[in-house]
Amino acid sequence: IELMIVVGIIGILAAFAGTIYPDYVSRAQLNRGMGELGALRTAVEESIMRGADLEATPIHELGYTKSSLFDTLPAITVDDGVVELTGVYDGSASSAILGSTLVWVRSLEGVWQCVVDGSAASGFKPSFLPGGCILSDE
Repeated sequence: IELMIVVGIIGILAAFAGTIYPDYVSRAQLNRGMGELGALRTAVEESIMRGADLEATPIHELGYTKSSLFDTLPAITVDDGVVELTGVYDGSASSAILGSTLVWVRSLEGVWQCVVDGSAASGFKPSFLPGGCILSDE
């Protein structure tokens, strides 16, 4: 009887963990991508100070290391002084965030903001958002 109770408790815990674990993986992968792209902000700031053409600078020259989350290399765009550092989760990301986009946006004042667009991901949940990021309204 005691063994059956223990097996039952383990079964309940396993069923509960099985539904929560994929969400934790998705959240962790979004956070990891945020950190990987966010690490480039210092190099972007330095390039701006030197007057470099960011859009013509290969991203690996800014210190980017290939990530398994991003099959497509992150892109840097500049529009009227606003810099966007964009990564699309199109690599080995979990299915819930596959296709999501994370953008670090630098305003004219030099303030960075993390913006996530999960509309292209089939299972995206707002609870996946990394701390400090906002959901895109697009």
